[in-house]
Amino acid sequence: VEITATSLRIGTVGDTDPIIEGTFDRKVDPNGENYSWFLIPEEVPPIMELTVDKDASEVYQTYSYGTLLWPRLFNDDIPLGEGLFEADLTD
Repeated sequence: VEITATSLRIGTVGDTDPIIEGTFDRKVDPNGENYSWFLIPEEVPPIMELTVDKDASEVYQTYSYGTLLWPRLFNDDIPLGEGLFEADLTD
């Protein structure tokens, strides 16, 4: 798992092709206090959960919960519809 403020790349050891690769639609804090990931290999297909913090400067400059919600994770994704996010802003 490689994460920067603007991108994410998930791959396997020894394999050059990424499983997931993309540029975030908005900035994240790769060193945030909530950053974590874990893999559940027993599931079929395997499940990976990833948690990242939104960029603090964006949070501090925002005056509305609505503008903190991300309509998509990566900049090339199709925007999601209204109401598809959890109320605690863990979109």
